Amino acid sequence: MRSFGCCALLLMVSIGSPASARLWTDNSLGQQMEAEFVSLEGSVANFRLPDGELRRCDLARLSPLDQAVVALVSVATRSIAAQEVSKTPVTTEDPTPRGAAGAPVAQTLTAATANAQAHAPGACECTVMVPEMVTEMRTVTVCQWRTEQRQATCMACRLVPETRQVTYEYTVPTYETRTQEFVYSVFKPVISTQQVDYTVMVPHIEKRQGVRRECHMVPVEMTCTVCEDHGSWQQVVRHSGCGCCGPCSWTCNVWVPKLEQREVKYTVMRPQIREVPYEFDVTVCTPEKRSEMVQVCNYAPEQVTRSVPYTVCVPVTKTDTREVTCYRRVEEPRTYNYTVCVPYQVEKQVPVQVCRMVPKTVTLQAPACGGAPWCGRRCW
Repeated sequence: MRSFGCCALLLMVSIGSPASARLWTDNSLGQQMEAEFVSLEGSVANFRLPDGELRRCDLARLSPLDQAVVALVSVATRSIAAQEVSKTPVTTEDPTPRGAAGAPVAQTLTAATANAQAHAPGACECTVMVPEMVTEMRTVTVCQWRTEQRQATCMACRLVPETRQVTYEYTVPTYETRTQEFVYSVFKPVISTQQVDYTVMVPHIEKRQGVRRECHMVPVEMTCTVCEDHGSWQQVVRHSGCGCCGPCSWTCNVWVPKLEQREVKYTVMRPQIREVPYEFDVTVCTPEKRSEMVQVCNYAPEQVTRSVPYTVCVPVTKTDTREVTCYRRVEEPRTYNYTVCVPYQVEKQVPVQVCRMVPKTVTLQAPACGGAPWCGRRCW
């Protein structure tokens, strides 16, 4: 375990201190940021920007070199912190970045380096592989297109006119007048005299007796009570005192009423209904049978023959000759030009970013490793 920590510390010294700021490349955005690595949580790396802001970044978004640096620094930090956690406990709160065991990254690396140098009986040379991005010119094959003019021969059809005499038949309509006899039935009127019996209603007057109601006005005497005034005018003396010339008096006529009631007879006319017999005339119709000779028109059927002329169309076939022009197809070769795109391959030199692992030999004061296979020489 101490040998692995020594080797990881040696690699960290070769690529730079993890607590110092460096440029990290984001492949997904094609951008770079200057920050110092803090810790690795699963697949997310924590960085601290120069202004003190913490930023989280997905490990898969970093470049391959940055991913290797984060992995090595994280493993080395956990290994060294595990060795020194019992010797250099942290008793104060420190805002600096800490490793997996709780110790600051810079303090852990410094303490691990000092501890390795203090116990080193000798020097140890190690060869480590350091990733390095280099630009190489590589030859690639590119497919390009060029236009070419070519000729081709095809069979084309040409129409050649030919004139010849053709005999054909055609139909001409001919109209003929013909006669046809039609037999049909007609109804002719026949006048005859015959006796017709009929019934007539003969009117006559009859005397009949009846009773009718008549209204007569009958005088009736009635009595009623009337009120009569049998009063008279009387002389009455009136007195008045005005106070200026003494008492005054005068005489005036006053009607003194005297009411008397008496019975008065009067006559009124009252209606009275009487039933009076009377005689009236009624017209009565009596049926009577009579006979009369009348003329009657009857229709008798009769067969009649008539000749009807009509016109018919009779087709007549005739033969005639005419000139007909026909076009015959003749195939002949024809040459035409056309343009095609021909692909061809060209080799070009293209700059390519390549990550190479470059061996680097470093010397580190470390305790005896017991001849580890990764050590370039034997440690004393």
